[in-house]
Amino acid sequence: MLCRASCFQCSAKSCPKVSKVTSWKNSARAVALLLGIPLLSACDPIFSIDGAFFPAWLLCMVGGGFMLGAIRWAVYRMGLEPFVGPKVFVYFCVYLTCTLGLWLGFFHR
Repeated sequence: MLCRASCFQCSAKSCPKVSKVTSWKNSARAVALLLGIPLLSACDPIFSIDGAFFPAWLLCMVGGGFMLGAIRWAVYRMGLEPFVGPKVFVYFCVYLTCTLGLWLGFFHR
């Protein structure tokens, strides 16, 4: 028998049975999710580069990585890197800003 809490301490006698209504609701949610995926996949612009199709967000992520590299190099060359706070957090935020900026700059509607 299945336990709703998914605990390992329950015995078969103390676990409540999962009702058929709960199982039916989970199946309905799964079917709705699977039917909704094709509708959501048509919202993204796709580019053909040498015959291979790439989504626009992937190109923006790669461009954001190159922009982050250039910004990090400039910060290092100016001697400002010791003054940057938690580097992982700051550089991730710079990368995210560059990526989203590219997306908004090229693909806004």
